[in-house]
Amino acid sequence: MMWNPDVILVNEDGVDNYIRTKDQWKTLSAVRNDRVYLMPNGISRWGHPTSIETPLAILWTAKTLYPDYFEDLDVKEAARGFYRDFFEYEISDELLEQVMIGKGMRNIK
Repeated sequence: MMWNPDVILVNEDGVDNYIRTKDQWKTLSAVRNDRVYLMPNGISRWGHPTSIETPLAILWTAKTLYPDYFEDLDVKEAARGFYRDFFEYEISDELLEQVMIGKGMRNIK
Protein backbone atom coordinates (compact mmCIF):
# COMPACT_ATOMS: atom_id res chain seq x y z
CA MET A 1 0.00 0.00 0.00
CA MET A 2 2.88 2.36 0.76
CA TRP A 3 4.22 1.88 -2.76
CA ASN A 4 0.98 3.19 -4.31
CA PRO A 5 1.42 1.20 -7.54
CA ASP A 6 0.22 2.54 -10.87
CA VAL A 7 -0.67 -1.01 -11.97
CA ILE A 8 -1.62 -4.18 -10.12
CA LEU A 9 -1.49 -7.58 -11.83
CA VAL A 10 -3.17 -10.49 -10.07
CA ASN A 11 -3.18 -14.13 -11.03
CA GLU A 12 -6.04 -15.48 -8.94
CA ASP A 13 -9.68 -15.16 -9.99
CA GLY A 14 -11.55 -12.82 -7.64
CA VAL A 15 -8.54 -10.94 -6.28
CA ASP A 16 -8.96 -8.23 -8.90
CA ASN A 17 -12.56 -7.64 -7.82
CA TYR A 18 -11.57 -7.70 -4.15
CA ILE A 19 -8.95 -5.01 -4.73
CA ARG A 20 -11.34 -2.87 -6.78
CA THR A 21 -14.18 -3.00 -4.24
CA LYS A 22 -12.60 -2.86 -0.78
CA ASP A 23 -12.24 0.55 0.83
CA GLN A 24 -8.66 -0.01 2.02
CA TRP A 25 -7.48 -0.20 -1.61
CA LYS A 26 -9.42 2.73 -3.07
CA THR A 27 -6.69 5.33 -2.52
CA LEU A 28 -4.18 3.45 -4.69
CA SER A 29 -3.39 4.92 -8.08
CA ALA A 30 -3.98 1.55 -9.80
CA VAL A 31 -7.49 1.31 -8.34
CA ARG A 32 -8.39 4.96 -8.95
CA ASN A 33 -7.27 4.64 -12.59
CA ASP A 34 -8.83 1.20 -13.17
CA ARG A 35 -5.49 -0.48 -13.78
CA VAL A 36 -6.01 -3.68 -11.81
CA TYR A 37 -5.73 -6.64 -14.18
CA LEU A 38 -6.53 -10.32 -13.83
CA MET A 39 -3.95 -12.28 -15.77
CA PRO A 40 -4.94 -15.18 -18.03
CA ASN A 41 -5.19 -18.67 -16.62
CA GLY A 42 -4.57 -21.74 -18.76
CA ILE A 43 -2.69 -24.87 -17.84
CA SER A 44 -1.41 -22.80 -14.94
CA ARG A 45 -1.91 -19.24 -13.76
CA TRP A 46 0.13 -17.18 -16.21
CA GLY A 47 1.52 -14.92 -13.52
CA HIS A 48 2.64 -17.69 -11.19
CA PRO A 49 6.44 -17.90 -10.75
CA THR A 50 6.58 -21.54 -11.89
CA SER A 51 4.07 -21.25 -14.72
CA ILE A 52 4.97 -23.04 -17.91
CA GLU A 53 3.12 -20.20 -19.64
CA THR A 54 5.53 -17.50 -18.43
CA PRO A 55 6.48 -16.55 -22.02
CA LEU A 56 2.80 -15.88 -22.69
CA ALA A 57 2.50 -13.88 -19.47
CA ILE A 58 5.31 -11.62 -20.65
CA LEU A 59 3.59 -11.04 -23.99
CA TRP A 60 0.22 -10.42 -22.32
CA THR A 61 1.76 -7.96 -19.85
CA ALA A 62 3.55 -6.06 -22.60
CA LYS A 63 0.37 -5.81 -24.69
CA THR A 64 -1.80 -4.89 -21.68
CA LEU A 65 0.47 -2.20 -20.27
CA TYR A 66 1.96 -0.84 -23.50
CA PRO A 67 -0.61 -1.39 -26.26
CA ASP A 68 0.82 1.37 -28.47
CA TYR A 69 4.20 -0.35 -28.58
CA PHE A 70 2.72 -3.77 -29.29
CA GLU A 71 -0.03 -2.99 -31.80
CA ASP A 72 0.97 -5.89 -34.01
CA LEU A 73 1.10 -8.44 -31.19
CA ASP A 74 -1.84 -10.83 -31.09
CA VAL A 75 -1.59 -12.54 -27.71
CA LYS A 76 -4.44 -14.94 -28.53
CA GLU A 77 -2.66 -16.16 -31.63
CA ALA A 78 0.61 -16.43 -29.71
CA ALA A 79 -1.19 -18.55 -27.10
CA ARG A 80 -2.82 -20.68 -29.79
CA GLY A 81 0.59 -21.36 -31.31
CA PHE A 82 2.15 -22.03 -27.91
CA TYR A 83 -0.41 -24.68 -27.01
CA ARG A 84 -0.11 -26.24 -30.47
CA ASP A 85 3.71 -26.24 -30.54
CA PHE A 86 4.42 -27.29 -26.96
CA PHE A 87 1.45 -29.50 -26.18
CA GLU A 88 0.21 -30.57 -29.61
CA TYR A 89 -3.16 -29.20 -28.57
CA GLU A 90 -5.48 -27.24 -30.84
CA ILE A 91 -7.29 -24.96 -28.43
CA SER A 92 -10.84 -23.98 -29.34
CA ASP A 93 -11.82 -20.34 -29.67
CA GLU A 94 -14.17 -20.74 -26.71
CA LEU A 95 -11.51 -22.21 -24.42
CA LEU A 96 -8.92 -19.67 -25.56
CA GLU A 97 -11.31 -16.86 -24.68
CA GLN A 98 -11.82 -18.36 -21.22
CA VAL A 99 -8.05 -18.64 -20.73
CA MET A 100 -7.61 -14.98 -21.68
CA ILE A 101 -10.21 -13.66 -19.22
CA GLY A 102 -8.63 -15.75 -16.44
CA LYS A 103 -11.88 -16.78 -14.79
CA GLY A 104 -13.32 -20.20 -14.08
CA MET A 105 -10.44 -22.29 -15.36
CA ARG A 106 -10.20 -24.29 -12.15
CA ASN A 107 -13.83 -25.34 -12.58
CA ILE A 108 -13.55 -26.99 -16.01
CA LYS A 109 -14.10 -30.73 -16.02
